[in-house]
Amino acid sequence: MDGMKQLVTEAILENLQIPECSPPWKSTPVIKVADLGCAIGPTTFFQVQNIVDEVELKYCGNSQIPEFQVFFNDLTSNDFNTLFS
Repeated sequence: MDGMKQLVTEAILENLQIPECSPPWKSTPVIKVADLGCAIGPTTFFQVQNIVDEVELKYCGNSQIPEFQVFFNDLTSNDFNTLFS
């Protein structure tokens, strides 16, 4: 899993653009993450947590930390409830 975390970190550092400052009247920025084919068990949560951690580190001190919305999706034949057990 460390290899995937490194890829996520590099992608966020290279591609995420953060505005210098947000006017006070603007709402909190929202970052949406979708896992389209989530794994059974905690694996998918670890990956999402890696994304959230790296984005928060990049925002640190620069701007308002965004709100995160995470969407999980999988095949209807898979038991989605096992993701949360």
